[in-house]
Amino acid sequence: MTSIGVYLPRAFDAKNIIEAAKHMERLGFESVWVTDHLFDPYGKTYDPFPECWTTLTAIACATEKIKLGPLVLCNAFRSPTLVAKMSSTLDRISNGRLNLGIGAGWYPDEHQRYGFPLRESAERIEALRESIEIIRGMWTKREFSFSGKFYRCSRAVNEPKPLQKAHPPLLIGGKGRRMLALAASYADIYNASGPGLIPSPTKYEDLMKKLESICMKYRRDFDEIRKTWGGYICLANNDLRVDRAKKGGRSIGAAP
Repeated sequence: MTSIGVYLPRAFDAKNIIEAAKHMERLGFESVWVTDHLFDPYGKTYDPFPECWTTLTAIACATEKIKLGPLVLCNAFRSPTLVAKMSSTLDRISNGRLNLGIGAGWYPDEHQRYGFPLRESAERIEALRESIEIIRGMWTKREFSFSGKFYRCSRAVNEPKPLQKAHPPLLIGGKGRRMLALAASYADIYNASGPGLIPSPTKYEDLMKKLESICMKYRRDFDEIRKTWGGYICLANNDLRVDRAKKGGRSIGAAP
């Protein structure tokens, strides 16, 4: 079954974002998504840009049916034990409407300004893998312990557990082989694109073939993973505005 979600632009007042989410719910969209950046990587640094998780919590309290989630959380910004606790709480607050998207992070200027480490690509992906192990473990186990290269926890307790069983859907994106391997291993939802560069239908088909091949390697049923694609939509009343929107397409909301 095909469904449509909306990526909510955040470069304006948080109250407007909440109103937009409520309007998307009234229109019958399945989900709304909020990006996890601390300022706009595609826009002006000093424009208003509300924080992702607090915005999602406000949306959850202001809506009743529409699903919601980050597209996607930056792994470096929060410890995985805290993300497990935060996501369990928000899934409860939203009455089981959370989709948890999480990624390795990529924007150097943002990491530098806020003091977050930006590791090399392979290390970022390995740290993300450890985080996913911890989050899933704390979602489902009474106590959870983990000792890895980047993260550790000992008998971590997470009560109450998420409302969704076995746990909230986990969304993983990315186009490289390492990220596709993570998706094949852990993802309930695979996201081929979000804000930024959008793969063409041909490239998307190639990605699906790669993901299916990796799923076979990891003995994962390819059909178990929900596949998504993000594109830009422009509503305009003349061709000139459409042409302008195409040139500045990254400022338009995406619908994964």
